[in-house]
Amino acid sequence: MLLALMPAWGYATAASTLVGQHVGAGDDTDASDYGWQTLRIALATQLLVASVIVLAARPIATAFGTAYVDLTVTFIRVFGVVVAGFSVSRTMRGSLRGAGDTRWPLYGTLLGTFVVRLPVASLALPAGFAVTVLGTSVRLGMGLGYFAVFAAIVADFYVKAAVNTGRFRSGKWREVARASGVGAGASDD
Repeated sequence: MLLALMPAWGYATAASTLVGQHVGAGDDTDASDYGWQTLRIALATQLLVASVIVLAARPIATAFGTAYVDLTVTFIRVFGVVVAGFSVSRTMRGSLRGAGDTRWPLYGTLLGTFVVRLPVASLALPAGFAVTVLGTSVRLGMGLGYFAVFAAIVADFYVKAAVNTGRFRSGKWREVARASGVGAGASDD
């Protein structure tokens, strides 16, 4: 898994550096262009990695000697679908961080984890499973099993990708950079 995800961390660092350098130089247009270019490069390579993972799922699963080959193959294929979402999320997160806009990646993480991943994953619990919080009992489980767990993982990463990409596309990260005094001529209003 880490071999498939490591390039995304590198692309995030590259995006952060390139966007940050150009924001610092007062060139928001190039900063934006580099953010999008880095995303395109990340997707081109990460989709290739994801394709290999999906296509080689059975040999990968059997190489680990698991007793549950079919379940492992399913997980590997789901993970292959997640690679693109992770790559987009990380790369756009790097672009935003390069501009000093660190709140929106946090919002995306909170939304993906607490509003999407945990509630959807809780549907995997046995039907009727309940949790009592402060004297209030809440039924969580629907008995959806692995399907809910896999759906939660995929949805989480694509929600983060959507939040980070949407924020970068909005261009509001430029205002954050200027408000913090980043960039050439930032105080020359």
